[in-house]
Amino acid sequence: MQIITRQEAREKGLARYFTGKPCKHGHVAERYVCGHRCAECEKNNRRKSYYLNIDEERAKGRKNAAQYRKLYPEKAAKAKRVSYEKNPDYYKQKNRDRYEKDKPLWLEYGRVAKMRLKQACPKWVNRKACREKYIERDRLTKKTGVLHHVDHIIPLKGKSICGLHVPWNLQVIPASDNLRKSNKLITQ
Repeated sequence: MQIITRQEAREKGLARYFTGKPCKHGHVAERYVCGHRCAECEKNNRRKSYYLNIDEERAKGRKNAAQYRKLYPEKAAKAKRVSYEKNPDYYKQKNRDRYEKDKPLWLEYGRVAKMRLKQACPKWVNRKACREKYIERDRLTKKTGVLHHVDHIIPLKGKSICGLHVPWNLQVIPASDNLRKSNKLITQ
């Protein structure tokens, strides 16, 4: 490392400087221009603080990760893809474990979803017209390479409204838009 004084670093607009002298804890490391703190001591203090407040820090990390995914969905998706490509066996095993742990819930969710769809589909509806929407979804997914979903314009189970599973209430949209919409009624 190049030896530079605090004053020189400040004039150059740098955040750190290096004197070559040890701090009071014996670290020969860079120091921060603002406050003279040793970078190594500061790192150790942050680490101690993290482990003393581990539950709060993890919650903050999850919140920050969720905000990042919301602000930069493309970057987050790319990072996830890269991570998966580096270690696919880890993710496959993780998914298997999660499925086995939650298998009763998944089975129940599937039954509930099918039951809700069945309840929302009147006996008089033309089921062939509904199936055509699903065929269109598959065709668009294959043609564009982007996953598409069949979405209910008026949600089957919204907060203030419930729709029907009928052809005029179905639309084919990209999966990302459908997942963002969730069970909300979007009006133009």
